Amino acid sequence: MYSYLITIFSCVASSPLPPLGSLPTAIPLPAIPTSIQIPPIPLPPLPTSIPIPTLPKLPWVINSTHPFKYCPNTNNDTIQVSNITISPSPSIIGQNTTFEIHGNIGTNLTEGSTVNVNIALGFISFNYTLDLCNLLNYVNLTCPLTIGANKTISYTSPLPKMLPVGYYDLQVEVNNATGFPVSCIETHLNITAKK
Repeated sequence: MYSYLITIFSCVASSPLPPLGSLPTAIPLPAIPTSIQIPPIPLPPLPTSIPIPTLPKLPWVINSTHPFKYCPNTNNDTIQVSNITISPSPSIIGQNTTFEIHGNIGTNLTEGSTVNVNIALGFISFNYTLDLCNLLNYVNLTCPLTIGANKTISYTSPLPKMLPVGYYDLQVEVNNATGFPVSCIETHLNITAKK
């Protein structure tokens, strides 16, 4: 058996191999394009104008020196506020700020009438209840504050030093001697630190 395999191996080894021929010195590669042509993609025509939805009118009185609006569910006819001034604006912590309200009075305000002031910054809120007749002393007016036009109420007070800097919501409500609200307005108060 082994002698038979050795004989076959000897025959194969002694047989000459067929010529392979000459090997190529270089393999041609296909040409690489220098640019790629992309067919145009049709796009829809651009609009010549973009419609802007009409925003609802906000109840802000913007012709005032300091914009304000009436509180919801408030009798706005009793005291018709025409202008609000807050100075300085922005207000500075620890320094005096003057609040001035100008308008028409539609009811008599007697002793015991109050002004409730709420200043809020997020969850931080400060409430003050002021005696209206005492406030009138600052502008040389006395109680009762009778019905009439072109009344001005002004109040000056330093802002508490513990107030954080920020953009506050301010609400001022006027109540008559029985505690009934006769007017309420909302505005904003910008408070900064001393430079």
